[in-house]
Amino acid sequence: MGLAGVCFHAQQGAEKSIKAWLIAHDADPEKTHKLEELLSLCVQIEPRFSEVVADSVALTEYAIERRYDVDFWPSFDQARTALEQARRICDFVKKHWS
Repeated sequence: MGLAGVCFHAQQGAEKSIKAWLIAHDADPEKTHKLEELLSLCVQIEPRFSEVVADSVALTEYAIERRYDVDFWPSFDQARTALEQARRICDFVKKHWS
C-alpha cells in the first residue's frame, strides 16, 4: 500500500473524527466518504467548521478513487500534505468538541 496507504488512512482519520463529532451532536452522518459533504452538516451546527473545508477537498480523493487506482503513486510530499490536512481537521474537531 505504501504512500497511497498513508493518504488513504489520513482521509479515514479525518472522516471518522468528523462523523464522531456529528454523532456527538445528535446528527446522523451520511454514508459517504466525501468530507466536504460531512463538513456541510457540521457547518449547519457550528459555522466555524467552514474553516477546514479547504483541507477536506484534497483528502476526499484518497477515500475511494485514489485507493483503487493502481497507477496512483503519491510522492512523499503528497503523503505528508495529506497527513497535515488530516491533522488540521482532527485538531479542529477536538477543539470544537463541546
